[in-house]
Amino acid sequence: HRFLVKEELDRASLQAKAIILEPVARNTAAAITVAALAAIHDDPQAILVVMPSDHAVRDEARFSDAVRRAIPQSHETAYVVEKFCEKPDANTASAYIAEGNYFWNSGIFVLNAQTFLDEVARHDPDILRAARGALAEAATDLSFLRLGREQFAASPDISVDYAIME
Repeated sequence: HRFLVKEELDRASLQAKAIILEPVARNTAAAITVAALAAIHDDPQAILVVMPSDHAVRDEARFSDAVRRAIPQSHETAYVVEKFCEKPDANTASAYIAEGNYFWNSGIFVLNAQTFLDEVARHDPDILRAARGALAEAATDLSFLRLGREQFAASPDISVDYAIME
């Protein structure tokens, strides 16, 4: 998908600092960790906006406004989460909906990169170790950054939801 990403950035007249290529699939925890490490390299106060690519955003202006409003909150505690329940079974999900006081995880996160890395170090340091190694061994490939294969492959294959958020 690397050329599709590049085409979309060009079409939007955006210049990426880097388009980072994963040499093997390792799920979202490793990918976001690499992105956070790359971001704080240039800006220790970096904020990441992490979004899955499969969402349908019907009101782009409202969505963009919500993201802009979330960014300053990433330097503070916006909400204290009592519990994060990844993929509840049907009965539990139905009870949450009926109760009406739960938020649904869309998989979109606005977060302080350093705070995220601190949490990765606390909950799954193997992910952080692999991400650091993969970046250290990265090589430029055209206008892309290809991570070190062996180092990235050493990361646990786990979603950010299970590894960190839950």
